[in-house]
Amino acid sequence: MVPVFDSFTIDNKPGTYGVVETDFGFHVIGVVDQKNVQRAIKVATITKEIEPSEKTLNDVFSNASKFEVAAQKEDFTKIAEEQSLELRPVNKIGQLDANIPGIGNNRTIINWAFNEETKVGNVKRFTIPNGYVIAQLTRKDPKGLMSVAEASTTVTPILRNEKKAKKIRESITGTTLEEIAASQNVTVQTATALTMAAPTIPGAGLELAVVGASFGKKPGELTNLVDGKSGVFKVRVLALNNAPDLETYTTYANQLNAKVIPSVNTTVYNALKKAADIVDNRANFF
Repeated sequence: MVPVFDSFTIDNKPGTYGVVETDFGFHVIGVVDQKNVQRAIKVATITKEIEPSEKTLNDVFSNASKFEVAAQKEDFTKIAEEQSLELRPVNKIGQLDANIPGIGNNRTIINWAFNEETKVGNVKRFTIPNGYVIAQLTRKDPKGLMSVAEASTTVTPILRNEKKAKKIRESITGTTLEEIAASQNVTVQTATALTMAAPTIPGAGLELAVVGASFGKKPGELTNLVDGKSGVFKVRVLALNNAPDLETYTTYANQLNAKVIPSVNTTVYNALKKAADIVDNRANFF
């Protein structure tokens, strides 16, 4: 119905008669009855983009500029903590990287960091879509070198094992396996079916150096003390069983060829790439 019909029939009680005017003319309406009268609520979702005022923009710019100037003269971390600003350290960024964790795609900051004129400790303000980033260059690593902190996770276990091996060697007495074992409160153990292809010692795990030293001895001979991954070893070779000779090794040769051939092109390409003297200037145009 047209709106005036709705208004008359809903706003008046049953038994009411009247005349309403519409674009079609005049109409006599009588309200005969009303059923299931309920309250109706019309709901609408209104969205409005909240934009910062000119004053807010000016205040943010001013604060960012003041922080940039202060950080160039004083301790960056201390100033950030005093102003309750979040520090987001970023490590291992490459010259051709584009994405910065926590910031997103931003080649401008990366180009600045790798610029020859940018020195460690330099601070600069950058504009990003939702504000400003005050960046400080904290470290530049020479190509191919890790920082001490990064390398420590790899080097520390190696150095620790070397020192442990040295301590064990210093405490060893005796010349025979039984005497050496007694000095360390351990027992002599026998390992069987060791191969160069699978140099795993039961109870000790993968021990390349120990098994390799063993295969350099004849039956009955002793190896020198060998520093392994899980301890210091001394081995007496009990027997050496050579694999039986075959009339032809064609089957094995074919297996090796089938395994190697698919990767020849990639291997050759990588070898040429490694040997080539290439100066990569892509970062200057990216």
